[in-house]
Amino acid sequence: MKKIIVISGSTGGGHVSAANNLQLYAEKMFNKKKLQVIHIDVIKHMSLFFKKVYADTYINIIKFFPSIFGYLY
Repeated sequence: MKKIIVISGSTGGGHVSAANNLQLYAEKMFNKKKLQVIHIDVIKHMSLFFKKVYADTYINIIKFFPSIFGYLY
């Protein structure tokens, strides 16, 4: 059996929804007996401290340096 791992982060930007849709699409398009799709939300596996640091950093970058995201994307 082949596996697809879809990795996302629940950061509030629709990442989990997009990952869920990818998972549903793959399951619909390919034979479920030959393919296993696994969705992992990496945020759920972080420590509380790292979640806090990550969230605060993300919010501050968007608040004070929004052009960084424009450059990256």
